[in-house]
Amino acid sequence: MTSKFRQAFTLIAAAGLCFAAAPAHAAFSLVDDFDSYTAGTNISGQGDWTSNSGSNDVVVDPAGASNNALYIGGGTTYNDAINIADGTTGTLFLRVRMPDGSLNSNFGMAQLAAPGAGVYDDFRAQVQVTGQLNVRDGGGFETLTTTDADPADNRNVWYNIWIVADNTADTVKVYAQSNGDSAFASQRQLTSGADEMNFRSASTALQSIYLVTQSASIYYDDFYLDASAQNQINPTYSVFVNEDFEDGIADGFTVYDTSGGSSNPDFQINAGVYSQANSNMDSGANGKLGGYALASPVVGAFTLDVDIRLDDVINDPGNVAADAGLVFGWQDVDNFYQLVFNEDAGLNEVFKIVAGVRTQIGSDFAPSGIQDGAFHNVVLDRNVATGGITLFIDGLEVFDLVDYTFGSGRVGIGSINDAASFDNFLLTAVPAPAALPAGLALMGLAVTRRRHR
Repeated sequence: MTSKFRQAFTLIAAAGLCFAAAPAHAAFSLVDDFDSYTAGTNISGQGDWTSNSGSNDVVVDPAGASNNALYIGGGTTYNDAINIADGTTGTLFLRVRMPDGSLNSNFGMAQLAAPGAGVYDDFRAQVQVTGQLNVRDGGGFETLTTTDADPADNRNVWYNIWIVADNTADTVKVYAQSNGDSAFASQRQLTSGADEMNFRSASTALQSIYLVTQSASIYYDDFYLDASAQNQINPTYSVFVNEDFEDGIADGFTVYDTSGGSSNPDFQINAGVYSQANSNMDSGANGKLGGYALASPVVGAFTLDVDIRLDDVINDPGNVAADAGLVFGWQDVDNFYQLVFNEDAGLNEVFKIVAGVRTQIGSDFAPSGIQDGAFHNVVLDRNVATGGITLFIDGLEVFDLVDYTFGSGRVGIGSINDAASFDNFLLTAVPAPAALPAGLALMGLAVTRRRHR
């Protein structure tokens, strides 16, 4: 399939199953990170920004980082350099920092290229920050939260925010992550009891980023736009692996046979899809994956976006527990995390393998949602500094947990003992962090917080 970004790595070729490839994903483009401007200058007239307030300035990042940010002290600011066409789903990524004091700020997207000064009805996708985080849901506001935390409770830390606007259904979804807030150790979906909220009113194209603040202040940075897809990648990360398998050849993946029997894994590429094609592969010892293919980079915090299909749902209808798996934090064949997707209910599970012994650390206790023999989009978000691990299937948060057993490591794809296929493997990450203190790493604390599939 067409690569999500420019292709970075390729894979070994072979013949195999003949299924249709999964649809490819689009890429984020930078709108503005404010680093090309001089700190202390008003943002209006710089880049594609317009502001009606003299207190909306480019400033040095208040976190002390060596980059600039946008400080909004009041009034209206907008940027007309975006466009999410009517009938299209797009994603706006930004970073938000809420200072001490009162809050009354709004951010999102407007239908007009030049929305009015403080004209709230110009919003279509609208997020509001008061003493809590709200989203406009048609004619009123709904409080956005998880079951255990509200981002607006924690001040003076940066939050990564993803606003996914479905400009066909006129609905919005919101996701958040922060290294400074343990409740958002990895990316979380924010809900109001429903996964999607309605636009303020029906929309044609979304043509501007729209920021409105009343008697309060707020910081923004790193605006990115994917104008044609839901995209939960962190665009401030680097692309380490971007593989669509379309050319049938690829370097950078290594196959590991841990089947422990006579029926070995059979990894092959066919029609732009990478598959473990052996429906009768022997499983690994103690319930480990029988075979997996690891990408070469060792990464710290990462987001993996990959399309997965349980092939034995089609190949072997009598098998009611067809599976596929992901590997991450891989140290060696006896020490890593494995995440298993299963056709059977309650078997989306995360395990840590320590010295060859498998221990469950999380499960969603529900069907995987991918048991129909079709490709489904899976996003795995991992933050080694905070221990956060969150799984999304087709954009919906399935579960999140915290575990510190393994830090940086390799990431890969495979299965326990069934045929499974993978496409559009996009791994974005930050450099591997410094090692955790030995006692903490050995402790391996795991806490499963929630799911809402």
